[in-house]
Amino acid sequence: MIVDHEQQRYELVKLDELTLHPDNPRRGDVPLIAESIDVNGFYGALIRQQSTGYVLVGNHRLLAAREHGGIVALPVLTIDVDDDRARRIMLADNRTGDAATYDEAQLAALLSDLGALDGTGFTDTDLAELVSRQAAGADAEQFAADQAFARYSREQIIDAAFDHYAATRVFPYPTMPLHEQQRQINRLAQLDADALLRSTTAYHVADVYHPQRFNVRIAGMRTPVEAFDDDKRLRHAIELVVDMGNSVTDATLIAQLSIVNGTQAAANFRPAFALSMLRRFAPTGSTVLDTSTGYGGRIVGYAASDCARYVGVDPNVTTCGSNAMMCEQLGIKGVELIAKPAEDIGVDDLPVCDFAFTSPPYFSKEHYADDDTQSWVRYGSGDEWRLGFLVPMLRLQFNALRAGAYSCINIADVKIGARVYPLLDWTVDAAKWVGFELIRVERLALPDGKGTGEREATEPVIVLRKPA
Repeated sequence: MIVDHEQQRYELVKLDELTLHPDNPRRGDVPLIAESIDVNGFYGALIRQQSTGYVLVGNHRLLAAREHGGIVALPVLTIDVDDDRARRIMLADNRTGDAATYDEAQLAALLSDLGALDGTGFTDTDLAELVSRQAAGADAEQFAADQAFARYSREQIIDAAFDHYAATRVFPYPTMPLHEQQRQINRLAQLDADALLRSTTAYHVADVYHPQRFNVRIAGMRTPVEAFDDDKRLRHAIELVVDMGNSVTDATLIAQLSIVNGTQAAANFRPAFALSMLRRFAPTGSTVLDTSTGYGGRIVGYAASDCARYVGVDPNVTTCGSNAMMCEQLGIKGVELIAKPAEDIGVDDLPVCDFAFTSPPYFSKEHYADDDTQSWVRYGSGDEWRLGFLVPMLRLQFNALRAGAYSCINIADVKIGARVYPLLDWTVDAAKWVGFELIRVERLALPDGKGTGEREATEPVIVLRKPA
């Protein structure tokens, strides 16, 4: 069916004369649309129903235009259709957008060619994630074969990129403007349950406040900063970016520096998975306890949740300060940070909590700092760590939780030197010993490109419950 042109009227209509459709189920990213209007101007027309005046196509563009402040009227195409047809048009417009997919290689190349991504709806974080996925699953030789170095050779581009970064020797720590951090958290809050299980949305928000993550040593591996300072590894990382057909930007370079041979970056916790667990186990208005706050990934997940209070414990003063700055800058409410080891805190120092969720240090694998409050410094053997840190940490959670509440622990076995430490079994045994019931063990999908092959693609999450 083609709507008869004689039934259509195209005109400029004042904003206050346009009415959002009351039945529209779509929840769009209005700030993102407003950003596009700022950069690209308003293009296209709204479509509205003649009899009701309701906007059928463009409801969120209308909202963005109202927030813009400099737009008084919009182009509108009015069509004469009945209510049933109007709703079908509105739903079809929403659904056809949902059903679309991307050729990710072509998308990454297009974004890379643009340079600045303002007004595209994509960010440097999005581009870095695309690059990571390509690195994990693409055939590098095919990428190299497909490239056309029409004017400048591969070697010239690599040399120029190397000279650019080697000239200053300043590591390209992640940056993200505040409005983009806010947009990322908005996007996170809109994800459904299935998407949260694997999404990396808002993963790099906390990195803005935790540059020290790239200086942390993992089981004797080089840190990304050390790889950057090494000419051979810096050049190799640049070669990997170029051979995948991508532009060498701060984001794409960091992604490769974090996995280049002999290098491993300390992982942050995925905010999307944190939000998934909060939605499942922490009712609206809950108080959440995190006994190893780390680099703020779970705080970002909390910021997108309906929980009311987050109590975070971490012995590292720098880490606590960075998380406090993040909460202040983003206006994340209800966060209380305690800069002490979990084993040094008494239950009287904590409120009654509705859910506990954490990822504790993996014994001595990760050296976050050299302070004597760090568990890897305090406890020289696995047994000392288990009895001195793991058991007291779980006992603190158990005592702080209300009856019937859940605790979820992300922890996995580790190999340090020639020995494998069974952290999963230790945690289950310790949890049962302090009084928890073991409900099940679930799997946490790790972000692409964040390991060196030592870790599996997933890690365990132990689901515990305090008896009612």
